[in-house]
Amino acid sequence: MLVSLDFGFLSELTTRWSLLFSTEMEDFLGDMYTLIYDSEIVDWFLVGFRWGQLWSLAFDVKLTP
Repeated sequence: MLVSLDFGFLSELTTRWSLLFSTEMEDFLGDMYTLIYDSEIVDWFLVGFRWGQLWSLAFDVKLTP
């Protein structure tokens, strides 16, 4: 069998993303608005860092320097 769906993993990801969407999106969108629209010069490092934090929460990975 070439492809096997792991429904437990898919269920965990769906639950994680729904919790992430309900708890983190307001803070994330507020940060993005502040970083991009409220400042004269956009700090792209902080924008990318904030996206990385969201990505690490969404896929349960550790970002190490």
